[in-house]
Amino acid sequence: MINLFIVDDEPVIENGLPIIIEKEDDNFNVIGTASNGEDAINKIAKLDIDIVILDMKMPEMDGVECLKILKNTYPDIKVVAFTGNSLP
Repeated sequence: MINLFIVDDEPVIENGLPIIIEKEDDNFNVIGTASNGEDAINKIAKLDIDIVILDMKMPEMDGVECLKILKNTYPDIKVVAFTGNSLP
């Protein structure tokens, strides 16, 4: 089983993507979500995560800053970064 964590400020993604992923493949288990990087860092500290699906553009703490912290704190976690917006 691969444990996923989803970070996105869009409720449709944060709430809908876990349903789609778990329905399509029994090998994936979405064990948490967050709507910004700060919330993600706090939640991930308490979980056993294999992969983080990370939006790069969010309020409070964006994906870039969150990614830096994740890779420094949890170097074994894989991260899939994406955005629906243009980055500056």
